[in-house]
Amino acid sequence: MAAHKLSDAREQFKAFYRQKGQERIPERLRRYQPMLGVQVPGIRVMELGHRWGSCSADGTLNFHWRTMLLPLKVLDYIVVHELAHRLEPTHSRHFWDAVERALPDYERAVSWLRQHGAGAGL
Repeated sequence: MAAHKLSDAREQFKAFYRQKGQERIPERLRRYQPMLGVQVPGIRVMELGHRWGSCSADGTLNFHWRTMLLPLKVLDYIVVHELAHRLEPTHSRHFWDAVERALPDYERAVSWLRQHGAGAGL
């Protein structure tokens, strides 16, 4: 019985942050989409294993629910990173130029992720 309650609590915790993501990520997208000149057909906030985000073939952006626990500047980097994939599917020079255009100090967020384990505990 105790394991069942713990499982329910875990699911409630994740559901809370998935809902927060559905509220917060669109506001971040509205800020950065015009800078990159892209639109997205939709977003999903879900379990993504060891990834913070991904861009589906149809352009839908997927975000790990744990992105809601990150500092806002780091969340912005993840949003911009995934938006840049709407322009360029690979991590080419063109991709990184687009990221930098929208978020000139993006390297600070990358550094934060490295220091705090980008994916540690995911």
